[in-house]
Amino acid sequence: MTPSVVFPTSKSGRRRLMSEVWGMISYWGEYALVFLLRPLLAIVFVFSLIAFSWFVAWKTVLVHVPLVQEIFGLKKKSVTPKPHARHRLSRFYNAAAESSRTTGKG
Repeated sequence: MTPSVVFPTSKSGRRRLMSEVWGMISYWGEYALVFLLRPLLAIVFVFSLIAFSWFVAWKTVLVHVPLVQEIFGLKKKSVTPKPHARHRLSRFYNAAAESSRTTGKG
């Protein structure tokens, strides 16, 4: 049985073999570049473009939309204190208590 690959012993034969090896690496490297790396870079570029445009839209427009502010809790709700006498009955009883204090009744 003879080996399928015969390694050359002369310098010119080794150079030719190395050039063939580098040629094969270059050949498969081009395929890897065309079929793997370029589509991957294109997908990354498109997703980064979409993410950047969403970021710009969020910072410039969307944070000012009231519905978006409500959904994401961006709107600070102003807290107004409730008035002491806000209903009719409380006003009536407060007025009665005032009048009883001023007249001196019990």
